[in-house]
Amino acid sequence: MVMTPKSTNRTNRGVEQVFLWVYLVVKSLVNGLRNGDELSVLRDRLSELPSNLDLLYRHMLQRVPKRYWSASFRLFDIMKSSRTAPKALLLWYLGERGYNPLEDNLSEETKLARCYQIYLRLMTQCAGLLELRTDFIDRHVGTTDTRLDMVIDDDTDVIRYGRKRKFGEVYSIDSTVHYLHRTVHDFLFTADIESLWKGRVSESRLDSVSWLATHRFIDVYEVAMRVKEAEDGYLSSALLYEWSEGLRTFLVTLEDSSNHGVRSMLGKMIKDVEQGLLVFSFDGSRAPEEYTALLGEGTETRYNWLECLLQFDCLARIKAARHPKVGGDLMNRQKAVQDVTTVLKWIDSI
Repeated sequence: MVMTPKSTNRTNRGVEQVFLWVYLVVKSLVNGLRNGDELSVLRDRLSELPSNLDLLYRHMLQRVPKRYWSASFRLFDIMKSSRTAPKALLLWYLGERGYNPLEDNLSEETKLARCYQIYLRLMTQCAGLLELRTDFIDRHVGTTDTRLDMVIDDDTDVIRYGRKRKFGEVYSIDSTVHYLHRTVHDFLFTADIESLWKGRVSESRLDSVSWLATHRFIDVYEVAMRVKEAEDGYLSSALLYEWSEGLRTFLVTLEDSSNHGVRSMLGKMIKDVEQGLLVFSFDGSRAPEEYTALLGEGTETRYNWLECLLQFDCLARIKAARHPKVGGDLMNRQKAVQDVTTVLKWIDSI
């Protein structure tokens, strides 16, 4: 039999799904062993698990306790609405009420503890169909399909390669949330599962896109504060890239929102922030030599040429904004908290 690229890809997908099924089955049996299950109970566990991957996903989803259904739907809905993998710290706010949307001076320990809370919520509320990932995992372990040797203990220890590792050694405050596998995404948004959600969750649902856009604004505002407060010597290209990339992500998310009221409010708020920095769009008419002179000789950057030009243009305008006759005032934190809280309450009441 001659293997064509198409048949090879189909075979690879089949093998990958077999390994994923094995991973999930082994994970279930390991949980049983940790619970002290007898051999007969372990056999029952194994016999209960469907042999089809979609049926196995459904089996996992149906085991989520009823008290978590609403939280589970919200997490999956945010994942569906987000164009990029959301940070664990962002999703922590999804399960909270009455929080300060622009918390200041959070310690690294608090942030890591919140990431661990999200790790636990993904296991209990989403049946493990969503998972945390971080650069360490991606570099040293590979994709989810090969992570058969990783088990997380309830005491934040991670069993790996024959020894225990603390949660913070494997995950970081920059960890992001992903689907366990691409087939999970396809499964969750089939008509069958959409019907299952309608039976579980009331019509009062979170406007997930507007919620995401509001929190993207928070990210942009926080970066803008750092840019505004930085000394000229510390206005690194990385910080300016963070600003421009954050702004782009926010605007794309805002464009996805169908709530015109939220779009109008957030649009006005971001204009106030931009005016405070006097950062506008890239001026393509300027010669590259002009941009090179803005940061001085020996400036290092790891981004491509066009991004560098955008950053240099940003820097020139930010420096100009610091001149007393030119500069604007960045929206103060108290006003930002007030406006963001108003938007979030509005979204929550829809």
